[in-house]
Formats: sequence, structure tokens, C-alpha cells
Amino acid sequence: MDSRIKALLSEQQITLKYDELDCGGLYVDKLNWIIVDNRLNEHEQEKVILHELGHAAKQKGLSNLYNATPALHTKMEAEANQFMIREELENYRSEYDESELSPVKFLESFGLPLAFEPYVSKMLSELL
Repeated sequence: MDSRIKALLSEQQITLKYDELDCGGLYVDKLNWIIVDNRLNEHEQEKVILHELGHAAKQKGLSNLYNATPALHTKMEAEANQFMIREELENYRSEYDESELSPVKFLESFGLPLAFEPYVSKMLSELL
């Protein structure tokens, strides 16, 4: 696992666990755990961990709102995705020359939907 992910887990004092899940992962707010599906490959696990870290960082103590309404659920998922994308972009940016950075290449290399392109473009411009 990437050292930056270990640092984020440590900062948030989150316990990381692996098990067979019907979903990629989940954040258990009351226990401050992230549980990841152990059948995912390492790259997929890192994306899931970063997404769940987004829930922990942005929504700690708000788990009762997650399923309160479809709008809140969607908003909380979007925040977690934005956190994951920002962290992955930081890593991506450090690996490439500025002239080689491309939102579409980033999304393709990380297996993320092209629907995130406007957000990635905005984040890349802010990071540069």
C-alpha cells in the first residue's frame, strides 16, 4: 500500500480491515474502520480506501444522514469520490511532466468514468 494512504489512515486513526464484501468497501463511522473487499486487486483496493477515507474525512459523525434521503446519499458519495480523485491526482501529478498531464489519460489510467473529466480538469488547473 502507498505510504501516503498509510499516512492518511494514521492521521484519521482508522483501522483498515479486509473481508469478502458485496461492495468494494465501506466506512464504519462508529468504529472508525474501513473494510475493503479482499478480492479486489491492489490498485482497486487503493481507490476504495481513498474513497472511504473521503467519507471519514468529510462526513465523520454523519453516518445517519447517508441513507436519510437520496439527495444526501448522492452528495456524500460525490464528496468521497472528489476526495479520492484529488488524492490520486496529487500522485499522478508527481509522476508526470506538466506537459504530459491530461484529465482523460488520468481517468483512463485509474479506471475512472469519463464523467469525472470536468472535475479532474478543474482540479488539475488548481494544482498546477
